[in-house]
Order: sequence, then structure tokens, then C-alpha cells
Amino acid sequence: MCNERELTSRAFARAQPKDATSGVVSGLGSMTKSVGMGVAAVFAAPVLGARSGGAAGCAKGFGVGIASVVTLPVVGAFVGATQIVRGVVASPQAVYSTLRGKSWDENGHKWYSHS
Repeated sequence: MCNERELTSRAFARAQPKDATSGVVSGLGSMTKSVGMGVAAVFAAPVLGARSGGAAGCAKGFGVGIASVVTLPVVGAFVGATQIVRGVVASPQAVYSTLRGKSWDENGHKWYSHS
């Protein structure tokens, strides 16, 4: 089981995109995941609340689910838009680096020289 920080870092891309294309893919992925998480929370939170707190827990879980279905897509939209902008901003550097023979390090999220 992962904690809240691990869950959000998995759901919302924060790594530097290589270029506009990777920024759009990353951004749309974050947006899609956030909507899915919000919808899942509407159904899961009341069930989990009922298991731990009966009817009162179910009601509390319903409130959490409603808050999640609104909040998570808003956060996902913000993160997604940020990734798209970061990708667009990185595109000139991507063109320049590619022309200079550099490669993109997928793990380090930066350009490097082969020499």
C-alpha cells in the first residue's frame, strides 16, 4: 500500500518534459488519471467509510468522495496545463540539443553529450 504522497506523485507527472509532444502526453495523462481517481473516490470512499465507521463512516466517506470528484480533476488540470507549458518552453532546447548530437536521459530528464 502506498501513502498519499506516493499516490499523487504517481498520478501527477512532475518530471521535466523533453519537448512539446512529451509535455502534451504527460499533461493529458495527469488530467485523465485525476478524473479517474475522482470518479473512483466517489464509489470507494463511502464503502471504506462504512467498513470502518458504519453509517456515519459511510456518510463521511460520501462527503470525501464528492470533494475528491471535484478537487482531483481541478488539480489534474492545473498539473496537466503546467506540464504542457513546460514542454512547449523546452522545445527550443530540444531542437538545439538534438542538432548538437545530444541525447535525452529519460531517467534524469535532461540532455547529455555522448563524449
